[in-house]
Amino acid sequence: MMALAQSDDRLEIGRLSLEYSVSADRQTAQSARQRLDRLLENTLRQKLHGLYDPLRPAGDGLWFIRRLELDADIDLELSDQQIMRNWSKCFARALQSCLLDSSTEQRVYFPDYPDYLGQFVLALARGMAWKAWYFETFSGLRSLPAPMAIVTALLQDPSMGLQSLIRLQRHDIARVLNALSGQGARRLLYGFAACESASQPSAGELSQAVAAQIGGQQNVPLLVTDHPWLQALVVYLGVAANSPQLAGKALAELTLAAVTLGDQVQVLSRQCLDELRSAVLAGRQSELFRLLPLAQAQRLMPLIDLQAHDRQRLLQITQPIDKAQNPAVASNEPRYTAFGGVFLLLPLIRKLPLDEILVSWPEPPAGDKQSVIRLLLLAESLGTGVAGRVFTDPLLRDVLKVPPGLTIRELQDWLNSITARRINMAQQCYASWRWNQSGNDALSLAACGFANRRLAVVTQRQHPYWLLLCGYQPARPNRLLHTIKALLPGEAGSERALLKSAGWALENEAAVQLRNDLEYLALPQRLQPDNHARWLLMTMAQGILCDFARRVPGFSNSSLPHLFDNFLNMRARLEAEPQRWLVRLGRPPLNVVLAMTGMARNQYRLDWRDNQLVELYQGD
Repeated sequence: MMALAQSDDRLEIGRLSLEYSVSADRQTAQSARQRLDRLLENTLRQKLHGLYDPLRPAGDGLWFIRRLELDADIDLELSDQQIMRNWSKCFARALQSCLLDSSTEQRVYFPDYPDYLGQFVLALARGMAWKAWYFETFSGLRSLPAPMAIVTALLQDPSMGLQSLIRLQRHDIARVLNALSGQGARRLLYGFAACESASQPSAGELSQAVAAQIGGQQNVPLLVTDHPWLQALVVYLGVAANSPQLAGKALAELTLAAVTLGDQVQVLSRQCLDELRSAVLAGRQSELFRLLPLAQAQRLMPLIDLQAHDRQRLLQITQPIDKAQNPAVASNEPRYTAFGGVFLLLPLIRKLPLDEILVSWPEPPAGDKQSVIRLLLLAESLGTGVAGRVFTDPLLRDVLKVPPGLTIRELQDWLNSITARRINMAQQCYASWRWNQSGNDALSLAACGFANRRLAVVTQRQHPYWLLLCGYQPARPNRLLHTIKALLPGEAGSERALLKSAGWALENEAAVQLRNDLEYLALPQRLQPDNHARWLLMTMAQGILCDFARRVPGFSNSSLPHLFDNFLNMRARLEAEPQRWLVRLGRPPLNVVLAMTGMARNQYRLDWRDNQLVELYQGD
C-alpha cells in the first residue's frame, strides 16, 4: 500500500515488490539485481521527493493507493543517475494515471487526517474497519476490542481526535458514542479537555454555552446510551463544535457537573432534590456532601465556583420535569424525541390485555399502572442503552399519560412493593393470553447464565414468544416443571421431552442468543426492580419486539439489537392538530425494508388518550 500525505509533502510506500527480467546469463542477472537493489535502497527516496507535487490538487489531503504497477525498461549500460531518472519518470506516469483515474478502486482520498481518523472510528463502530485496506495504518489496534480501539485512536493526538469527531454527521457521532463504554467516554472527555485553547473563557461564557447545548439536545436529542459520562461527552462535543475557543478542562468539568445535576432529577426524592437545588443555588458546599455520595458531590464542585446567576441558569435547564415548562401534546409547536421507534411499537402494545394482567397490582404513587407499565415496556423494547432516557422523555410521558412527577425512586419502590403472588398471577395471565394468541404448540426450553444466575426461558416450539422467564437449577428441574404447569395447566406436554431440552449446554447457539436478548432487554440498575417483576417485564417486551419482527419480511428471526439498530433507532417529530397527531419519523438504516411493510405510513388510535388518532409519515 502507498500513502501520499499532501500536508507535509510525504510519500510512504508500505511494500515494494521488484521483479527483474534480464538475460539468461546467471552471473549478469545476479550483478544486475544487486546493482538495482542498491540504487533503489540508497537513492529512491531522494529521486521521489516532490515527485507527485505537480500532480496533486491543492489542499492537505491524503491519498491511499492499494497497488501501483509499472513497467520500466532499463539499460544497464547507463550510469546510476540516468537509470534512476528513467525509473522515476515511469513511476511518475503510473502515479499520475492512478490519481486521475476516478473509476479505479485502487486509490482512496481523504481531505485531511482528521477526516481519515473520523472515518476510521466510524468504521470501528460499524464493525467494518478491518475490511477496508486503507485503514491498514491502524493495524496495531486490530487486537483491541472496538470500544478500546476507538478511544486509543482518538487520543493518540487529542486535538486531531476532537476534530475528527465533531466533523462527523450527527447520526454518525451517535453511532460512535453508542459503541463506547462509560469508562471509554470518561477517558475521551478528559483526553479532549487536555487540549486547552489559547483563550481563557470566563465562567459565564462556559455556563451559557453548556446551558444552550443541553437545552438544544432536549429539543432535538442525540441518541446515546444512558450514562453520565457519555452524556457529558455529547455536550462537550457540541460546545466544542460551536465554540472551539471554549474547549478545555474547565468546560469538561462544568459539563460533567451539569449532567450530574440533571441526572439527580429522576433519582432523588422530591424533598432531597429540592434541598439539593437550594444548596447549589446558595453555594453551600457542605450540603452537597450530605445529600449525595462523595463522587457525585465532587462532580458538582464546579457549580459552587460560579456566580449566582450562572448557577441559576444551569438549574433552570436541568430542573425537574414536574416543574419544567413542558408544553402539552396539544401545543401547536412541534415536539421532538430521539426515540421515534416508539411510534412503531405503540399499535403492538395496544394489543396487550394490561387491564387483565395488572388487575391485582396496586396503583403507583402517580398516574395509573397501565400507563406506567406501557412506558416501561417501551423503554425495555428500545434496549438497556437508552431505557433510562426513554423513561424520562417528556414527549413520550405526555403521549402515554405518565405524570412528569413520577421519579425513578418512586417507580422502584412501587414495583418492589408488589408481592410474588400478584406477579405470578400477572405472569399466568400473560402466558395464557400469548399461548392462545399463537396457537397450541409443544413447549421448548433454553437456558443460559445471566446476571450471576442461571435463567430458563420457555417458548413454543414453532413460535419465538417467551411464555416464562425464571431462575433455573439443572439439579432440580422438577421445580421448573411445577412452575410451567402452574402457569399453563394441562399444556406442559411431555415431561421427559421438556427435561431433555432443559439439559442443553449453557454455551450452545440458543443459549448465546438468549443471553444477547437478555442483555438487550435488561433495564438499567437504577430502573430495575429487585423482585421477579423484572422477568415479567422482559418477557412482555420480548413479545412486543417479536410481533414487530414478524411484520418485517425476512427479519422474523433477527436478534433484538439488530431490530433496534436497523429499524427502531430514529428520531420523530410530533405535530398536534385539532383532529389528529401527525408524527413524522426519521429514516433508519434499513428504511427501504421498513417502507415495504407500510408501518411507517400508518394510522391508529390510542384508547388511553380518548381514541386519539395518530398518523405516521416519514420525513427527512
